[in-house]
Amino acid sequence: MSIPAKILLVDDQQFVRQTLCSLLRQQSHWEVHEAENGKAALERAREIKPDVVVMDVVMPEMNGIEAGNELRRLAPETKVILMSSYYTPEEAALLARRFGDGNFIEKSATGKDLVPAISRVLAEESVPAAGGIKSAAVCGRRGFPIGVVILSILPVSFFLGFRLLRKRHPLTVQASPGI
Repeated sequence: MSIPAKILLVDDQQFVRQTLCSLLRQQSHWEVHEAENGKAALERAREIKPDVVVMDVVMPEMNGIEAGNELRRLAPETKVILMSSYYTPEEAALLARRFGDGNFIEKSATGKDLVPAISRVLAEESVPAAGGIKSAAVCGRRGFPIGVVILSILPVSFFLGFRLLRKRHPLTVQASPGI
């Protein structure tokens, strides 16, 4: 049995947290935690060591950008997905590249985009960038046999995987102008 992925959801609005946590808890292989602002998120991150943090940008006490900077320093292996309602697509792309592993979701689209985005960053964590042997710690956490060898991804298999992903999630895999 594999260890569930730890997801930390951070938003200052209790209704948003409850709604999104309910959505994420439908994934039986995820352990979902929550925090109400960036400061609380850093405390929770130290406790639970999440695999993914889904964080609102605009929050009191410590906003998502400040928390993202601090989280990068404390736990660089933790993936970050930013969400907000207040940014243009260009600003969102810049913030996502700088603070969020390239992932930014408009709050209005979290219902359809959040689960695929988390699944995508978790999948990226489980495949080494240049192929080769995956570390035993990550393999064990994700349910892979320790010492599994993952071959380099050939361009053809990447293309086929992309086409399959596009068929399953046509709205989540789109080229954005200027990115």
